[in-house]
Amino acid sequence: MIFNLQQLKRDCTKPEIKVYELLRRTKVLSRKFEDPEFKEWIEKELNGYGKDVNVPDYRIIKGEPKGWNPYRGWIPWVIDNSSKQKKLSQRGINQSIGELEQLV
Repeated sequence: MIFNLQQLKRDCTKPEIKVYELLRRTKVLSRKFEDPEFKEWIEKELNGYGKDVNVPDYRIIKGEPKGWNPYRGWIPWVIDNSSKQKKLSQRGINQSIGELEQLV
């Protein structure tokens, strides 16, 4: 199947088409462009980011570390060191888009 930009735009509005498939189609179309940064980004999204690669900001999730107290339920950890707090409360997501879609 040959993809064009107009078809890709239409497909983006269809909820039954997965993001992984849209990225694959975009990769096919990107061969027409000479943008190595864009091609590298698509490859990383499709295949996952390596362990030593910094992920984009939109792939960083944040949370609050908590522990179970049998009398009070879940309670937040109190950490006085801000760099340790940051390290424990956020994480980059390295998995490929396909893996993330399966998890969802």
